[in-house]
Amino acid sequence: MKKIGIIGAGSWGTALATVVADKGNPVKIWDIDAGHLQRMEENRENVDYLPGVPLGENIAIALSQEDALRDADVVLFSAPAQHFRSALEGALPYIKDDALIINVAKGIEQKSLKRMSEIAADVLDMDRYVMLSGPSHAEEVGRGLPTTCVISGPKRETAEYLQGIFTSPVFRVYTTPDTLGVELGGSLKNVIALAAGTARSIRRRRADTVFRPRRTSSPATRKRGAACSRSASAPAARSSPPRRRKSAS
Repeated sequence: MKKIGIIGAGSWGTALATVVADKGNPVKIWDIDAGHLQRMEENRENVDYLPGVPLGENIAIALSQEDALRDADVVLFSAPAQHFRSALEGALPYIKDDALIINVAKGIEQKSLKRMSEIAADVLDMDRYVMLSGPSHAEEVGRGLPTTCVISGPKRETAEYLQGIFTSPVFRVYTTPDTLGVELGGSLKNVIALAAGTARSIRRRRADTVFRPRRTSSPATRKRGAACSRSASAPAARSSPPRRRKSAS
């Protein structure tokens, strides 16, 4: 068993907490929103972001960031990409020197255009760092539906070790050395999807405009129209001149 500390109690952080907790690992999860944590504790469920998925007995709601990270063997960051830098820097004083770091945020930092691993490299020994990504949905993972993901990092041994912690009968984790590809794929997939959807919508709208079908009339209207058309096209009847009577001779 390994102690897992999670920063960020959104849908994905909570779903991954259930994955490792179901394998018997004690998990502590913390979020910057104290009200959100209180609701999770009261309901034993993430009613705000992952409703319908109960929190198992191995998942504890941490009272503080220090409480979540103090003894953690593995620290998982599930903060939004634009807040990953501040979340990492704020957590560092409480993370053990030999703890392994997993980041699941997808994106590129707007102010620096750095990938998440480049941000981590500014403050971490990268032999401790990996990222987890994949074509997955938190609600499916939380409900235990079969899912595959990928772990990537500079050091293969670290990636393979964490692969073993997360892999379960319904959550399959692969490893790859292509960290750049994983990060760019995760960052750009939604951009490409939105652009493709917008282009398709525009094309369909133009097609509807050009090939708009003619309006159809009711049978009664068509019948009246046909009758009017026949009467209008029929030639007018000409009156024949009166016959002259022959006079008697």
